[in-house]
Amino acid sequence: MRVATDRWHGLYKEGWTDSIVEASYAHPAKFRPALIRYIYEHMLAEGWLKPGDRVLDSFAGVALGGLHAMHNGLHWFGVELEARFVALGNANINLWNERYGPLFPGWGTAVLLQGDSRKLLQVLRGEVEGCVSSPPYAEGCQHTGGADKHPEHIEGGKRGVAIGYDAAVVSSPPWENVEGSNAARKHKEPEAIAQKRAEGYASGRLRGHAASKEAILRSLYRENDYTYGNSPGQLGTEEGETFWSAARTIVEQVYAALVPGGHAAWVTKAFVRDKKRVDFPGQWRQLCEAVGFVTLHEHHAMLVEDKGTQYDLWGETHEHKVKRASFFRLLAERKGAPPIDWETVWCMEKPEAIL
Repeated sequence: MRVATDRWHGLYKEGWTDSIVEASYAHPAKFRPALIRYIYEHMLAEGWLKPGDRVLDSFAGVALGGLHAMHNGLHWFGVELEARFVALGNANINLWNERYGPLFPGWGTAVLLQGDSRKLLQVLRGEVEGCVSSPPYAEGCQHTGGADKHPEHIEGGKRGVAIGYDAAVVSSPPWENVEGSNAARKHKEPEAIAQKRAEGYASGRLRGHAASKEAILRSLYRENDYTYGNSPGQLGTEEGETFWSAARTIVEQVYAALVPGGHAAWVTKAFVRDKKRVDFPGQWRQLCEAVGFVTLHEHHAMLVEDKGTQYDLWGETHEHKVKRASFFRLLAERKGAPPIDWETVWCMEKPEAIL
């Protein structure tokens, strides 16, 4: 089924700054605040959500999808496997309730639960009107996502027979297991690099290329835990067919949890493996449609912004573009890797029951 495609611009300039607890930056895949806010605005404008509805994030991380859900009067439910992220997510929810809740009439609620999304219906015990989430994949990671060209053929677990309680799903699968969190790195890089250089020069270990920003960053990321975690069943560390079979089970659980006519928004992104672009968004769409979802919209949230034409000192014109990407992604593209210029947001529907 062909769907209309459009572009969303200007959604990656804004950061979380002090609106989340500092330790939350350790999570490797965080919604940008403007992106998640725009997704909710889009779903509300389409009539897919209304204040008072219940929204699910099956890959909840540190609960960042909850802030704008509450601001729009929604009741957000997140499920996260890793205990440390559940603790950080609930700290974020408490922070938002204290700081913003009294300021906005009709402020919603958010609950982050620890559990395995492959058993989502056991965790939720009810129906939801929507889902906003992002599935796990790994830009630069050699073992997660994209290994099977036909994920729609993978068998999942047994589909739950209970009805869930989501009106909508807004989620994002896990990714960047190797590169880690862009925001965490950006937040800590300058001080950490300076300290690492000082220590290296003092000990005589750093000389020439070893003192470059790239070399020091690689060392820092090996030493710090910017990963999804290592709990048994962690989807961000699964491989090949195991990844896709686990993903299918989760999508089946989300589908069962949605009310008929409920909607899902999935945030996905292509990645590069062996110098070739892997169409993870397309594979995720195939998987969701195989489970029963109908794709309605394809939105490209642009990572590249055109700043117009500029003149140099010699009167020559140059197109000026700004790209929101990690240090290693920009470095790889300068060396010839295929560009990744947008994240794909899929809007999908669980069809009404056919009598």
